[in-house]
Amino acid sequence: MPGAQAQALIGERHRALAPPRPGKLSTVGRLVRRTLNGEQPLAEWSPSDLGSYQAAAAVFQRELDSGYSAVRAKGATHESVTELPRDAELVILTTAMGGG
Repeated sequence: MPGAQAQALIGERHRALAPPRPGKLSTVGRLVRRTLNGEQPLAEWSPSDLGSYQAAAAVFQRELDSGYSAVRAKGATHESVTELPRDAELVILTTAMGGG
């Protein structure tokens, strides 16, 4: 059922981008996709909110499965990751850039 699957993905993404509840999220991690026009936000989570983390991790895994690579941005350094770090402040998804 393609329609039902698409609706499930839309629901999953909506939960991942749902606004924080007041007093609920203390530290927020962000998952973004790097594009030619900047960064596209995909998900936010709090290490203390398992539901928000699981929703973000599902979005993260789906993006990796579709060919994206991920790095954890920590100040001026970037570390390649294959799992969403629960305590990360920023994780960036990108594709290989062609050049030559």
